[in-house]
Amino acid sequence: MNSVRARARTVRSGNRSPQGDQLALNPEIQTRRSDLDEELTKDIKHYNYLAELNQWTSTLLMIIAVCSSAVAGFGGLFSKPSELLQKVFGALALLPAAIALIGTTMKFQEKAFWHFRKQEALLGLRQRLRYELPESATADSVAAISEAYRKLTEKMTQEWEREMRFDFNILRRHKN
Repeated sequence: MNSVRARARTVRSGNRSPQGDQLALNPEIQTRRSDLDEELTKDIKHYNYLAELNQWTSTLLMIIAVCSSAVAGFGGLFSKPSELLQKVFGALALLPAAIALIGTTMKFQEKAFWHFRKQEALLGLRQRLRYELPESATADSVAAISEAYRKLTEKMTQEWEREMRFDFNILRRHKN
């Protein structure tokens, strides 16, 4: 009776192997697969958070720049001159330039795109791990995805160091 229940559980869970009632995956391989899936899922959430944070920071800076420029412009055109208002509108007029400098040097939009690209690549690896490996996955097939994960991390880190580093060279005049 217990073997009938075990067989039914095996069929329901989808872990059928060509040998019939035996479980398709070695427990060690299943643990590796599960650990890698967990790590990929954690990184996907992390990079999504960073991408959205950079995207919102970029958007917020743009909104502040446009609003401060509009307030300074309309305030200068339509307000009665007073020393305090002139200083306030002058400070508001400086904000867009300061925000442009911050946005250009910190590269929030570029960082958001980088994080979204990394998240997409990680989603692809997780899809491969979950849905493209055969039921009777081998240690080598799980290791291949792990290796692809490591290579992706190395490649993306090199790209970050090359493209996203904090650099004041952007402030120099470009010679054509």
